[in-house]
Amino acid sequence: MNNDYSSLFYDMILDESYFRSLKDQGCRNVNLFIVASDPGSANAIMPVIIECLKTGHRISGLVSGSAKTMLGQWHEIMEIDDSTSIEDISNILNAAHPDILLAGAGAFNSLEHNVRRVALDQGIPCIAVLDHWMNYWQRFCRINEGHCTYSLPDRICVLDEIVHDEMLAESFAPEKIVVTGQPYFEYIANWKKSLSQDDIGLFRSRFVRDDTTLLIGFCSEPLAEDLKVTLTKNPGYTQYTTIKEIASELGKWSSISGHRIHLVIRPHPRETTHKIENVLMQMNLPSSLSWDVSKVGSSLEFVVSCDLLIGMTSMALIEAFILSQQVLSVQLGLQNKDVFFGTTRGYCPSIYDTQELNKWFEKWFYRNGHSNDVIKKMSGATEHVVSIMQEMVGIKEG
Repeated sequence: MNNDYSSLFYDMILDESYFRSLKDQGCRNVNLFIVASDPGSANAIMPVIIECLKTGHRISGLVSGSAKTMLGQWHEIMEIDDSTSIEDISNILNAAHPDILLAGAGAFNSLEHNVRRVALDQGIPCIAVLDHWMNYWQRFCRINEGHCTYSLPDRICVLDEIVHDEMLAESFAPEKIVVTGQPYFEYIANWKKSLSQDDIGLFRSRFVRDDTTLLIGFCSEPLAEDLKVTLTKNPGYTQYTTIKEIASELGKWSSISGHRIHLVIRPHPRETTHKIENVLMQMNLPSSLSWDVSKVGSSLEFVVSCDLLIGMTSMALIEAFILSQQVLSVQLGLQNKDVFFGTTRGYCPSIYDTQELNKWFEKWFYRNGHSNDVIKKMSGATEHVVSIMQEMVGIKEG
C-alpha cells in the first residue's frame, strides 16, 4: 500500500463495465470543471473525478485550502487563493469552456461559493455533492457586510432521505435535491475490503509494536480556537477539556484492567501538536497508559489501526463506523441539544458526563460489532452522481 493520502484513492476497486458500456454507446466526452476547498468537499467529489476520467471525460478546475492535498495530483486542477475575485474566476471559466461544474459544498470557504455563482451567471450547469448532514443553507449562502449572496446549483446530491426531507423543510426547491448517497463513504467501504491484515498491521505498527497493547485514537477538532472567531454557541467543552477527561479515565481503567493502553491524539489539520502535548504532559498518568500526538499517515490508515476511535463531533467517527470500527462520541458538559449527525442517525453512541463515560469504559472490554446499514445506503453513490451529471449535459444511458 502506498502511504500517501491522495494516492490511496487509486487503490479503489472499481467496476469498469459501466464505463465500457457508455463508450460502446458512443457517448461523447464531457469537459468537467472541478472546484473544492474544504477537505470534506474534496473527499466527496474525488471518487466522481476518478470515474469520470475512466469514462474518458476531461477535467480542469480550481482548488484552495485542504483540498489541494487531495486533488493536487491532477495538474489540470490549479491551486488558487480562496479570496480570488469574481472577475478572475469568470475569466478562468471563460477560458476553460466547461460543459458542467462539479462543486464541493463546504460551509465557510469563498472559492466554492464564488465559482458556483460565476458558473450560474454564465449558464454552466452546476452540480454539488453534499458531504455532511447539517448546515444546509450555510453551504450555499455567504454574508458579507450584512448582505447575503446565494450560489444554489442546479442539482444537489445528498446523503440520504433524511437530508432530503430536512432540506425540504428548510425551503430548498425539491427539483434541486437528488438522493445519491455519499461517494466518499462508498469509496472507503471498498478501500477497507482491499486491505490485507498485513496492511493494517503496518499502519498499526506506527503506534504500537505488539498485539497486547490496546490502541485508542482520539480525533481532535479546534473547538477552543473556533469559539474565538465565530459566533457559534459554546458547546460546554473544548478539545482540551475532553482530552484531559479521556486520558484520566483511560489511565484509571488501564490500571484496573491490567491492559496496557496507548492513546494517540490525531490533531485536526488546523491544529498544532504542542498545545495538546502540554495538556497531557501536565497530567499524572500511570505507566500503563502511554500517549502520543501524531499526524502520521492518512486519516483512514489511522482509523483502521485503532481498537477504539473517540471524538467529539468529528467526521472521522462516521468514517470509522463505515469501516466497522468501534466508535464513541464524547461531549462532556454539553450545554445544547446534541445535533451531531453520528448521534442523530444512530451511527455513534454519545457520552455527556464523566460518570456515564466511566460506565461505558467499564463495558468496553465486552464490546461487540455493529450492524452497518449505512454502507448499504451509500452503495452506488458515485455512479449515481456521474449519471446525473451526464443527464444534465445531454448524455443518455442505453
